[in-house]
Amino acid sequence: MKRLILPILVALILTASLFAGVYNPSGAASSITNGLQPAGSANTNNLISGSGGFTYNGVTVTNGSTLVGGGGSTATTNYSVGDVSGDVSLNFSNSTLQSVSLTNATTLMLPTNGAPTGRLEIWVKASGSDQVLTLTNAIVIPSDSAFTSPKTLTSNLTYIILLRCNGGANWWLQSLVGGY
Repeated sequence: MKRLILPILVALILTASLFAGVYNPSGAASSITNGLQPAGSANTNNLISGSGGFTYNGVTVTNGSTLVGGGGSTATTNYSVGDVSGDVSLNFSNSTLQSVSLTNATTLMLPTNGAPTGRLEIWVKASGSDQVLTLTNAIVIPSDSAFTSPKTLTSNLTYIILLRCNGGANWWLQSLVGGY
């Protein structure tokens, strides 16, 4: 009997030491389900969600909303710009997710109010007929990218553009996929 007690005590002490300093929340306001948790796998794209309400960088997130990090605007509501044509410059402060409907040939100019490391996701749809989208030369397209500007977008299909702000007025094309 004495031989069993010592190994059990050692196991209990070692197990307790593993949990030393671990915060164990209690109560509705501090429970894990009401706190911060990654949205997606391994904090993909700096996403954080909260179901009970919390504040991050001055933005209150409640009821399962998702907060997109990366600097600058933290709103993830799809800000609909509406119908556009000609030269268009989106305001990064409106949201990190914006949608536009092309009604004629359109040139996407540099977004305004960018923040270093900020990301802007733009959902583009050609309205009525195929439309031509051009990215301004100031948006840097990777040298080994398969994308070329201008691009003809197929009518009534959605294309997703992801731009990354590299400080100030420096924007890089991270991806352009489409045909959804």
